[in-house]
Amino acid sequence: MTNLPYGLFPGTIKLVDNSFVARAVFKEIESTCKIVGFDTETRPNFQRGKMHRVSLLQICDGERAWLIRLNVVGLITEIQQLFANPNIIKVGLSVSDDIRALRGRGELNPVNVVDVQEEAKMLGIPDISLAKLAARTMGIRISKRQRVTNWAASTLTTAQQNYAATDAWVTLRIYQELKKGVIMLPQIQDIVRSRLESQVSQPIIEQVIE
Repeated sequence: MTNLPYGLFPGTIKLVDNSFVARAVFKEIESTCKIVGFDTETRPNFQRGKMHRVSLLQICDGERAWLIRLNVVGLITEIQQLFANPNIIKVGLSVSDDIRALRGRGELNPVNVVDVQEEAKMLGIPDISLAKLAARTMGIRISKRQRVTNWAASTLTTAQQNYAATDAWVTLRIYQELKKGVIMLPQIQDIVRSRLESQVSQPIIEQVIE
């Protein structure tokens, strides 16, 4: 993956930290979207036994990304309605973890939720991390530098916003590529083949114990 270019969400990002704006955003999502990618971020724990509630919900339709600051607006009714809407596909990665985190802020009864890891398993893909799936299907690598930053901070940096939007966007894109039958891009196949051939060509050194 070190030979691949970094991928970054190319669309518009809207940070939502107001309940009134959040309600309008989810009405827009429900009226214009048939499928979205989603992800969550939680402030990391550095003390044993201390847990933080989920801070951010990211929703992306491929061109727009909405970053909902749950530590400010809470799990409003409109969020619950989106996840309960059978007409909109919600695509995530390791979905059970995100749903569990969201339920820590309120009731959630999701339907029509898809986990790209399960989709990848059904297609026989062995490496199902977000980074590996992005490399296979999109030919990009994604930075995880912002993952352990403070998502409950009073202000989210531009780097945090880009990271959060990218994760939701990449998850959606991976699902779309898998549905198109892209198991591994040709250029990625060439890289894998080249590395396998170089490993085979390496001399085998046996350790002799006297």
